[in-house]
Amino acid sequence: MPDIISSLINRDPRFRFRSPEKFTVTVILTNGDEQTNVPGKLLDISCGGAKILIDRPAIVKDSIRVQMSCEEFDISAEWAAEVCWLSPPRSDGWVIGCSFEPRIPEDLLETLFDTGELERRQHQRQEVSLRMTLRWEACSEQGVAWILNVSEGGFCMLTNLAGSPPQRVSLATEGDEDLDLNIVARSKWQVQTEEGFCVGCEFVSNQTFKSLQQLIGDGKKVSLWQRLTGRS
Repeated sequence: MPDIISSLINRDPRFRFRSPEKFTVTVILTNGDEQTNVPGKLLDISCGGAKILIDRPAIVKDSIRVQMSCEEFDISAEWAAEVCWLSPPRSDGWVIGCSFEPRIPEDLLETLFDTGELERRQHQRQEVSLRMTLRWEACSEQGVAWILNVSEGGFCMLTNLAGSPPQRVSLATEGDEDLDLNIVARSKWQVQTEEGFCVGCEFVSNQTFKSLQQLIGDGKKVSLWQRLTGRS
């Protein structure tokens, strides 16, 4: 599995900030010998990486540095990171997903938890390998997608057909009349890889995740699940 796909689907649990405005964040972008300090807002963080809102686009696979400080809690830290993905432009800027190199110590996360500013609640991801047909909104062409992991909030998939985030997408199971599952989601980011397009999506309906959970957990459908995923 290519490194970039591995880093996107095998992420550590990420935790959201209650009041990100309390933390001063600077992302240092490098272009040759030039460095640009860009103000940022930490949206979530883990030992392996973070999601940061900035006011200009960054380049995927570029090396950056992330500085964070908070006078109220006497916290100051700086990390080396690599940009893994870049969101489409929003009204307030661009969101980047970055991986820390090396990983940040767990003690720092515990310090952030102790301040009460970091939410302990988060969506656990479950690795799967589910093949589905795919159709992007306003696109007549049908593609193929592999769902790589799922959580209560959404999923990550690999597909041969590029979309244009943020864009609605419909997926359906194929080739088994005993199993009928349709998913409607909205793409949040997309990265082109040698294998295709790796896309992060959020569910449009909360019921979708429950249906997936029922499929995975229903013992009566284990053989169908194995045929779809190739898992034993």
